[in-house]
Amino acid sequence: FHNDSAAVSVLGRAVAEDSSNFWYGFKLANYYATQDSLKRAVAIYETLLEKHPDRKELLYALLTWYTKMNDATQALSALDRIESIEGVSEQTFITRMQIYSGMGKKELAKEQLAEKIKQSPGEDIYKSYLAHLYVSDGQFADAIAVYDTILASSPCDPQASYDRLVAVKAVDAGRFENDVRRVLS
Repeated sequence: FHNDSAAVSVLGRAVAEDSSNFWYGFKLANYYATQDSLKRAVAIYETLLEKHPDRKELLYALLTWYTKMNDATQALSALDRIESIEGVSEQTFITRMQIYSGMGKKELAKEQLAEKIKQSPGEDIYKSYLAHLYVSDGQFADAIAVYDTILASSPCDPQASYDRLVAVKAVDAGRFENDVRRVLS
């Protein structure tokens, strides 16, 4: 919008005159979101969702903006609605763990990750995220153990190798130097 106030005014009138038009409201909400008027944007997304409950892009927008607004309860509500439509995916599961972590519920995130790892032992993404949570809590030995399981099945995983070295360095500089030599040889 080159002339923001005029464009917003026209778009606002279009929404008022044809409130059933999904795209008018969606564009207006997106504009407000890009201008950091998140409460206005969220109100429009929620109104649109009442009229168009099958539009997943609204749920993803709400998830994004509630998360940015640090409204974890509403973000989890949007995530629940997404998962009720699409099922639980890797993306939604990790997003839930990130929200729990942001809420200070890291132990809940760790428990759910441990359970997910039992259900999907070949999926290293869950192990990696669990190890990151351990590192963020200063539980380096637990993180190293998780990285070791990742590297046992994927010995050439550069991210797991690097992250493991970082965790080792935090607890034992001598061991870190030995591990670096081993990795580089």
